[in-house]
Amino acid sequence: LIDHAEFTPGVVIFASPETLNIEGNLSIFITSLLFDVDAWNPIAPFIPRVEFSSFKPQYILILVSLFIFWLSFNTIVAAGVGYVIALVVGLFFLLGQRTPSKIINGINREIVEFIRSTPLLIQLFFVYFVLPQFGIKLSAWVCGMITIGLHFGTYLSEVYRGALEGVPKTQWEACRALNFTTFYTYRRIVLPQAFPIAIPGMGNYLVGIFKDTPLLSTIGVAELFHAATAVGGYHYRYLEPYTIVGI
Repeated sequence: LIDHAEFTPGVVIFASPETLNIEGNLSIFITSLLFDVDAWNPIAPFIPRVEFSSFKPQYILILVSLFIFWLSFNTIVAAGVGYVIALVVGLFFLLGQRTPSKIINGINREIVEFIRSTPLLIQLFFVYFVLPQFGIKLSAWVCGMITIGLHFGTYLSEVYRGALEGVPKTQWEACRALNFTTFYTYRRIVLPQAFPIAIPGMGNYLVGIFKDTPLLSTIGVAELFHAATAVGGYHYRYLEPYTIVGI
């Protein structure tokens, strides 16, 4: 694969585009994203470096695989962490909706509707640019994870609520007639029936989080779309980067 250097799994090979002997814009784009990692990858300082002067283009499929792995890493982490936060936040919103207090229920409902009615991009800008004015300074990554978790947590709370309401009322009445505790009712009777109902909606919003992660590039989070934009600006060609990211 590499002249004058031995390729070792787990080692990223760095080189400037000028040192690459490659033909084709697609090859240049892939190698640029693979090798110019410092601009977008937070774990780049911990990756061993190997310098080389020539490259054989027949191994482009290997480069494509490495390209997809490294550029997808940040996107997967962003979507995964954001989804976990959304699952927990949605549970808290659900508990607020099912509380017997009408005041808490009403406040919870207004918060959920307000978050769902505002764009995710505006929420990102508010958390990242406005909160520091009040002394709350967070990194771009933290802001992105919190915003995604809070935004999609409101949607997941509705998924949870719909799943609970999908359980027949006769199940609740039977539990009360048998004098089951609330915890036992949820754990053994209600949740086993509600969880299969909630799975499709939960899966839909997981896909939605993956599709909305490019918005994080607007606040400087280095993910797949952000890297493609950077390389497209470097080479003044955007067709290949955006096409590969879309695929």
